[in-house]
Amino acid sequence: ALVLPSEERRLKLIRQCRAFRAVVLDRASTPAEKEKAANKIEVYKKELYEASMLVKIDKQIDHIEEQKRRLKVRSLSFNSYYEFALERIPQITSLEKIHFDIRDFAAILKQFYRGGELEMTLNSDIDANLFDERFIVFEIDKIKDDPVLFPIVVLIIMDVFLQKMRIKKGRKALIIEEAWKAIASPTMAEYIKFLYKTVRKFHGIAGVVTQELNDVIDSPIVKEAIINNSDVKILLDQSKFKDRYDDIAAILGLTPIQKQQIFTINALNNKEGRNYFKEVWICRGQNSDVFGVE
Repeated sequence: ALVLPSEERRLKLIRQCRAFRAVVLDRASTPAEKEKAANKIEVYKKELYEASMLVKIDKQIDHIEEQKRRLKVRSLSFNSYYEFALERIPQITSLEKIHFDIRDFAAILKQFYRGGELEMTLNSDIDANLFDERFIVFEIDKIKDDPVLFPIVVLIIMDVFLQKMRIKKGRKALIIEEAWKAIASPTMAEYIKFLYKTVRKFHGIAGVVTQELNDVIDSPIVKEAIINNSDVKILLDQSKFKDRYDDIAAILGLTPIQKQQIFTINALNNKEGRNYFKEVWICRGQNSDVFGVE
């Protein structure tokens, strides 16, 4: 806490400064008396200046404390975040002497605030129980082309799984279907790269499902992360890629024997006396084979 001088002390210092000033100006004063009086004035002026600065600092502290009291958040929601941000950001920019366009910030986010067109998007508590759900499906077909909602939903998906991955015990799995939709987003591509490199540390697995291998191998961000960190690869019928499969095989790290296995999928005449089935090639580490799935 600041120890501020009393008003009585401040007035006394002012009177003494005036008295010593009179000594300095008095022609009858000796040089020694004038020098002593001038020195005293400097000492008292310094104390008065420090006192005024302390008062100023004390007022600033009171102002900051009052701002903090007004900023107390009573519930966690986007509405409360919006209100907090519009109050707090100008304080920070003023204190740190930095530029930030708070009006643009407010205008962009206002549609998610109370009364806005997308109010329920970030204020709904529907995701409050997602952490404890064992099986969750996020269907993003309807918003995959929405430049506003798609990135937000992607961030929600990221946050939910990251929390589960880090906190929940037991096996965790994140499967991304129709991977090209996610990989098309730079934000999601970086997330997939991070996920594949870290998920094993938390006893989890990550997988992508796509109808076109090019969806994966054409993404420079994801290609290396997914392929290099995938111990399990599952391929369906690849016959339509047969004429240009060397490049794909090189990227996937397939051996000549594995290529031969892949091109036998659904091509063998061994179906007599069996129920209807489709074949699939599964590779785990260095072991691979073609299996029938009824």
